[in-house]
Amino acid sequence: MIRRRRCARMRNRLRASLADESGMVTVEAAYAIAAIVVTALIVVGAVAGMVAQIRCTDAAREVARLAAAGDDSAREAGEQIGGDVDVTISEDAERISALVRSQVLFLPGLSVSATAIAVKEPRGEDQVDFAPGAGNEVSGPMQAGAGNEVSGPIQAGVGVDP
Repeated sequence: MIRRRRCARMRNRLRASLADESGMVTVEAAYAIAAIVVTALIVVGAVAGMVAQIRCTDAAREVARLAAAGDDSAREAGEQIGGDVDVTISEDAERISALVRSQVLFLPGLSVSATAIAVKEPRGEDQVDFAPGAGNEVSGPMQAGAGNEVSGPIQAGVGVDP
């Protein structure tokens, strides 16, 4: 009889422990926290990707502008955005093209890139020489009817009445 009561008590304890769901809340909370952490990492990675894209765009524009002006430090200016940066400058007859590629900080397998194109600026060798051989001399009236006459080289502010 004692044995039956003992067995009955053990059976009741076993049923009660199998029906007990107090540990389920802990497991569900662990899953919820893991989901929140993963979501936060994805959001931070997306923001880091957008920031890297904006930096690449700005750097490509600056590199193209400096290279079009003939500045030799254009490549170094593009590499200043930090991280693993690859700057490529290509040139044809009238245009400069700059490609800047960078790795995203929190997403190691992702790289972003931007391309900018600028028209080459004139160097000055092909500029038009106005009145070749004439020098900077003016003789005769400068203003009609004013009677102000200058003879010889033009000097700033000399012989001209406003």
